[in-house]
Amino acid sequence: MTALGTVPQPTTDGPNGAYYAGYVGSQIFDLATTGMAIGRGAVEGNPIMRLAGAAGPGGILVKAVTTWGVTTLIKRIGRKNPKLATATLTAMSAATVAAGARNLSTHAALR
Repeated sequence: MTALGTVPQPTTDGPNGAYYAGYVGSQIFDLATTGMAIGRGAVEGNPIMRLAGAAGPGGILVKAVTTWGVTTLIKRIGRKNPKLATATLTAMSAATVAAGARNLSTHAALR
Protein backbone atom coordinates (compact mmCIF):
# COMPACT_ATOMS: atom_id res chain seq x y z
CA MET A 1 0.00 0.00 0.00
CA THR A 2 1.14 3.50 -0.65
CA ALA A 3 1.11 6.35 1.83
CA LEU A 4 -2.34 7.28 0.53
CA GLY A 5 -3.73 3.83 1.29
CA THR A 6 -4.04 2.59 -2.28
CA VAL A 7 -2.36 -0.44 -3.77
CA PRO A 8 -0.22 0.38 -6.85
CA GLN A 9 -1.81 -1.14 -9.93
CA PRO A 10 0.12 -2.74 -12.79
CA THR A 11 0.19 -0.75 -15.99
CA THR A 12 -0.64 -2.22 -19.37
CA ASP A 13 3.08 -2.97 -19.73
CA GLY A 14 3.42 -4.81 -16.42
CA PRO A 15 4.48 -3.62 -12.98
CA ASN A 16 4.69 0.10 -12.31
CA GLY A 17 7.62 1.87 -10.68
CA ALA A 18 6.51 1.03 -7.12
CA TYR A 19 6.93 -2.68 -7.80
CA TYR A 20 10.43 -2.15 -9.20
CA ALA A 21 11.37 0.08 -6.26
CA GLY A 22 10.15 -2.64 -3.90
CA TYR A 23 12.27 -5.24 -5.67
CA VAL A 24 15.39 -3.07 -5.61
CA GLY A 25 14.73 -2.29 -1.94
CA SER A 26 14.42 -5.99 -1.14
CA GLN A 27 17.79 -6.64 -2.79
CA ILE A 28 19.42 -3.87 -0.76
CA PHE A 29 17.80 -5.25 2.42
CA ASP A 30 19.15 -8.73 1.65
CA LEU A 31 22.64 -7.40 0.93
CA ALA A 32 22.73 -5.32 4.12
CA THR A 33 21.44 -8.09 6.35
CA THR A 34 23.83 -10.57 4.75
CA GLY A 35 26.70 -8.30 5.74
CA MET A 36 25.37 -8.06 9.27
CA ALA A 37 25.10 -11.84 9.65
CA ILE A 38 28.51 -12.46 8.11
CA GLY A 39 29.95 -9.90 10.51
CA ARG A 40 28.79 -12.16 13.34
CA GLY A 41 30.31 -15.30 11.85
CA ALA A 42 27.59 -16.60 9.52
CA VAL A 43 28.56 -18.11 6.18
CA GLU A 44 26.93 -17.07 2.89
CA GLY A 45 24.77 -19.93 1.63
CA ASN A 46 24.74 -18.90 -2.03
CA PRO A 47 27.93 -20.26 -3.62
CA ILE A 48 28.04 -17.53 -6.28
CA MET A 49 27.72 -14.78 -3.69
CA ARG A 50 30.24 -16.55 -1.45
CA LEU A 51 32.79 -16.55 -4.29
CA ALA A 52 32.02 -12.90 -5.08
CA GLY A 53 32.59 -11.83 -1.50
CA ALA A 54 28.95 -11.71 -0.30
CA ALA A 55 28.50 -8.19 1.15
CA GLY A 56 31.74 -6.75 -0.25
CA PRO A 57 32.30 -5.02 -3.59
CA GLY A 58 32.02 -8.28 -5.55
CA GLY A 59 28.72 -9.12 -3.90
CA ILE A 60 27.39 -5.65 -4.61
CA LEU A 61 28.36 -6.06 -8.26
CA VAL A 62 26.67 -9.46 -8.50
CA LYS A 63 23.51 -8.08 -6.86
CA ALA A 64 23.48 -5.05 -9.16
CA VAL A 65 23.91 -7.09 -12.32
CA THR A 66 21.35 -9.73 -11.38
CA THR A 67 18.85 -7.07 -10.27
CA TRP A 68 19.28 -5.28 -13.60
CA GLY A 69 18.86 -8.59 -15.45
CA VAL A 70 15.71 -9.54 -13.58
CA THR A 71 14.08 -6.13 -14.05
CA THR A 72 14.97 -6.18 -17.76
CA LEU A 73 13.37 -9.61 -18.18
CA ILE A 74 10.30 -8.59 -16.17
CA LYS A 75 9.82 -5.59 -18.46
CA ARG A 76 9.98 -7.87 -21.51
CA ILE A 77 7.52 -10.33 -19.98
CA GLY A 78 5.25 -7.39 -19.09
CA ARG A 79 4.81 -6.46 -22.74
CA LYS A 80 3.08 -9.78 -23.41
CA ASN A 81 1.67 -10.68 -20.01
CA PRO A 82 1.46 -7.75 -17.55
CA LYS A 83 -0.21 -9.80 -14.79
CA LEU A 84 2.44 -12.52 -14.94
CA ALA A 85 5.21 -9.92 -14.81
CA THR A 86 3.64 -8.22 -11.80
CA ALA A 87 3.05 -11.51 -9.97
CA THR A 88 6.59 -12.71 -10.70
CA LEU A 89 8.20 -9.49 -9.48
CA THR A 90 6.03 -9.49 -6.37
CA ALA A 91 6.95 -13.11 -5.57
CA MET A 92 10.64 -12.44 -6.12
CA SER A 93 10.50 -9.41 -3.84
CA ALA A 94 8.75 -11.42 -1.14
CA ALA A 95 11.30 -14.24 -1.38
CA THR A 96 14.17 -11.78 -1.12
CA VAL A 97 12.64 -10.09 1.92
CA ALA A 98 12.24 -13.53 3.49
CA ALA A 99 15.95 -14.19 2.89
CA GLY A 100 16.78 -10.86 4.53
CA ALA A 101 14.57 -11.71 7.50
CA ARG A 102 16.42 -15.02 7.85
CA ASN A 103 19.69 -13.08 7.80
CA LEU A 104 18.42 -10.92 10.67
CA SER A 105 17.42 -14.02 12.60
CA THR A 106 20.88 -15.51 12.07
CA HIS A 107 22.50 -12.22 13.08
CA ALA A 108 20.51 -12.18 16.33
CA ALA A 109 21.27 -15.82 17.08
CA LEU A 110 25.03 -15.28 16.74
CA ARG A 111 25.30 -12.68 19.51
